[in-house]
Amino acid sequence: VTQANDNAPPPLLVGQVNAATTSYTVKTLLPQTSYQLWVVAYDGAGNVTPLAAATPVTITTLALSVGVVQISIEPPLPTDHDPLSITISGIYTSSCTPHYQSHQRVEHLITITSAPSTEPFCLPAEFAWGYTVEVPPLPAGPYTVTHSLEAAVVQFYFTVTAAEGPSAPIFYVDDNPPPRAVVGEPLRFVLRAGGSPAPTYALVQAPAGMTVDPTTGELVWTPPAEMVGAVAVTVRATNSVGSVDYAFTIQVAATNPGATEIFLPLIAKSS
Repeated sequence: VTQANDNAPPPLLVGQVNAATTSYTVKTLLPQTSYQLWVVAYDGAGNVTPLAAATPVTITTLALSVGVVQISIEPPLPTDHDPLSITISGIYTSSCTPHYQSHQRVEHLITITSAPSTEPFCLPAEFAWGYTVEVPPLPAGPYTVTHSLEAAVVQFYFTVTAAEGPSAPIFYVDDNPPPRAVVGEPLRFVLRAGGSPAPTYALVQAPAGMTVDPTTGELVWTPPAEMVGAVAVTVRATNSVGSVDYAFTIQVAATNPGATEIFLPLIAKSS
């Protein structure tokens, strides 16, 4: 995929998928920008269709809508053996952005509630906000996600399909880098892997003090002062069929790094 203009960079490989996958998510596209997308096939021997022989599809992204809440899921085509991540996101009109309040699942309905900020003063600008809810594998069938923020309600629909027998683990990762860490501050984030049966997680390479939940894949670590810089981590997902490793790097920043202060006018929230 690449931008559709005369000065666009060469096409960038955004993902490889197997024959059972018909959807792939790219999260770093710019708003109000045209892109060209090429899809080429390859076989088990490594023969790939030449890019020049493929006809690109032009895609134009829309402008960010202030105040509109978006719901997305990963993986986009879940099976009943896949853990699910439901992301709530949007653009707010001030720094007093909403935050997670609660969620629950009743049968095939998942309800997520956000709460408005309780900060007394807000910066008058557009701020991105969002969070992700982790859900364990769901039974096959159609599902509805309902998100509520005060009187605003939005819904999202998806279907969970039955997995086709045992399968080796596979990590679900996107094109976003791992979160940055700061010395002395707890870091928590979740790596997700699918497979049948559901895999367990273990650390293969990690700094001292880092742990991973063997069931959920949640990593927890508080970086010490001597770990400033790039820290390599490898996590392994294993089930009865096989295992797979995922290696990545966490950038650790020193405590209270020097930063430029930007002063903006404050607005008082109305009650």
